[in-house]
Amino acid sequence: MSLRCVGGVRRARRIASSRRRTVSASLWLSGSSGCRCCLGGFVMVSQRPADKVKWLWIDYRVDVPSWIATEVGRIVVEWSRLEAHFEEVVRLLIPADMHIGRAVTTGMSLRTRIKVAVDLVQAYVYYGQLSRDLLDEVADIRTKITDRPGYEAERNKFAHGLWGRVEGRWCLLRTSGTRSIPEVHAEVGRLSRTILVQKEEITRTKLTDTLQIIRSLNARLEAFCAKLEAALPPSQHKSRQQTRQSHPTHARRKKAP
Repeated sequence: MSLRCVGGVRRARRIASSRRRTVSASLWLSGSSGCRCCLGGFVMVSQRPADKVKWLWIDYRVDVPSWIATEVGRIVVEWSRLEAHFEEVVRLLIPADMHIGRAVTTGMSLRTRIKVAVDLVQAYVYYGQLSRDLLDEVADIRTKITDRPGYEAERNKFAHGLWGRVEGRWCLLRTSGTRSIPEVHAEVGRLSRTILVQKEEITRTKLTDTLQIIRSLNARLEAFCAKLEAALPPSQHKSRQQTRQSHPTHARRKKAP
């Protein structure tokens, strides 16, 4: 091989090595500066969704004031009454004694109890044993609890949400579910709260309003159970009142201590 050929090979290798270094530098620059190489030039990459809506760290707090602790506790207690009322609706429609009704509904979520109750009422209406207005009533209660925006979601955020304090205001830090953020909706759609925690300021009025609505739902369900029991054929099973009267009971205080 002539010296000229050897020189040509070396020159070709130097050129190839230089090109590899250029490409490598371009790729590093693309990753580090937010640019990308395009036909030998650079084009700016659009802003990341994370740059449009900043991630904010908020310390979790457990030293909530008494008005939060009290109202959240009352909301949870009233929600338990809703579950008990739907247990009673299912029991009346099976029909069964209280211990059978409780055994059937044990382990059911509130949503499952509601579905079973609505389906049973619908079956009675289908066979002409109950009137349509009772179906409409229980279906409307279901809508207010489960449909978006429903009060199940309100109760869940108070019962399961984390608490923080931002600029002197108490806030819920919501980490479950999704939400739509206009600034980044085009890129990511509904954004999970596990990625970007949602901060929601909570006032005493908001807690009180939620509590009153859940109490009103309980009052409606209690009246519904009474109407349902009156509309159904006489049962051989004891009612809640009969069961209460046949067992020792603790005296009920007029006002909680």
